[in-house]
Amino acid sequence: SASLPAIRAYLAGREAFRGGRMEDAVQRFREATLLDSTFALAGLELSRAAGWTKSDGDVGRGARIARSGRDRLSAPDRALLDAMTRQWVSAPTMFERWNAVVTAYPARPENWYALGDAHFHWGPLAGEEGSFERAEAAFRRGWALDSAASGASAISGRLVAEPMVHLVELAHVRGDTVEVLRLANRVL
Repeated sequence: SASLPAIRAYLAGREAFRGGRMEDAVQRFREATLLDSTFALAGLELSRAAGWTKSDGDVGRGARIARSGRDRLSAPDRALLDAMTRQWVSAPTMFERWNAVVTAYPARPENWYALGDAHFHWGPLAGEEGSFERAEAAFRRGWALDSAASGASAISGRLVAEPMVHLVELAHVRGDTVEVLRLANRVL
């Protein structure tokens, strides 16, 4: 965007998103796209953040803005747009797209969380072997990168609640009660 107010709103949205304040992130990304209706990157992030808040109108609006400005997005951002908005032909295609995103953006924890979420929710339904192990590895990789979780010592720092809940569930599924209690204590 060439609009400084739109860029400021976008950056405030990124900060809110990284801080786990999804409602605020949606509001800031929405503001950025209202200030510049061609701001494709802000549309992409609006769609992503709104997905966490179940704000379907903003998910769709952000996706439309991002798709219309697709040619102005970087290759990694186009990979993210494809993973978020294109119809999946198959589960392997979905996993392939999310893996392309983490390959393109290996240092962005939220992409690892999304990959973990895909394996956690869709892997078992697709008959993916080792889906829970892949989900856990992706969640833990996200936390190792997450600056809000104290970097490499993520498990001892502040954690994002949604993926943490899944890690507790995964520890429960494998019968690791010590890990369930340790992780649940971090959330509570």
